[in-house]
Amino acid sequence: MDPNDIIPPHLRPSKKDWEAADENLEIIVYTRGYTPDDGIPFWAYVGVPPSKLISLKTADLSGENPLANYGRIIKAGVGEAPPPEIRKEMEETYQVNHTLENEIVETAKQIEKRESLINKYTKKKGENDDKPN
Repeated sequence: MDPNDIIPPHLRPSKKDWEAADENLEIIVYTRGYTPDDGIPFWAYVGVPPSKLISLKTADLSGENPLANYGRIIKAGVGEAPPPEIRKEMEETYQVNHTLENEIVETAKQIEKRESLINKYTKKKGENDDKPN
């Protein structure tokens, strides 16, 4: 998936911007998947260029898309999750925040709830303004 598919046109980086970001930045992503042949679970930390982040997050990692296609594999192993010592190492060495995505989802839910309440009360106020006295 092309990152520009989800970025509003007026906010889209140019091709040069993406290239510069890819040369200078690496986003550390924790991901999980299953091996293609036998379905064994695995986990991995991958250093991903910004232009490939959306593609990685939307990829089916259970088969034809090896992680190496998306970036540099920093740490990987078999199992549902990395051992605590690996998690700690990634937090200390790369400042990985293992709860960031959950925090973003929760924040988005809170914003959606607030917007819903605002719309509800704004609509009621507007509806009452239209009624004759």
